[in-house]
Amino acid sequence: MATEVKQTEQQSAPAQRSAEDRLASSFEGFWNKNGKKVSYALLAVVVLVGGYFAYNHFVKGPENEKAGAAMWKAESNFRVDSFALALNGDGTTANPGFLKVISKYSGTKSANLAKFYA
Repeated sequence: MATEVKQTEQQSAPAQRSAEDRLASSFEGFWNKNGKKVSYALLAVVVLVGGYFAYNHFVKGPENEKAGAAMWKAESNFRVDSFALALNGDGTTANPGFLKVISKYSGTKSANLAKFYA
C-alpha cells in the first residue's frame, strides 16, 4: 500500500515539473519575442506618470498660488458688498477682479472659485 502511494507521488511530481517547465519556457519565449515592446511600454507609462506629477508640481502649483494672490482683494471687495469692483477690479495689478482671474488663470482652483463668485 505504501509503495502504491509513493509511486503515485513520483508520477505526479514529474507532471508538475513539466507543467512548470512549460510555463517557464512559454514565458521565456514570450519575453524573447516581445521583451523590447514590454520594456518600452513600461518606460512610457513611467514617463507619463512622472510628467503628470511634474506638470502639477512645477506648472499648476505656482500658477494656482499666483491666482490666489491675485484674487484676495476681489474677495475682500465681495465681502463688503462692492460687487462691481469685485467682478471687474479697479484696473490695477493689486485688484484685477474675478473676470481677469478667470481669463488669466483658467483651469486653476482659484479661477474655479472666481467663477463661483462671479
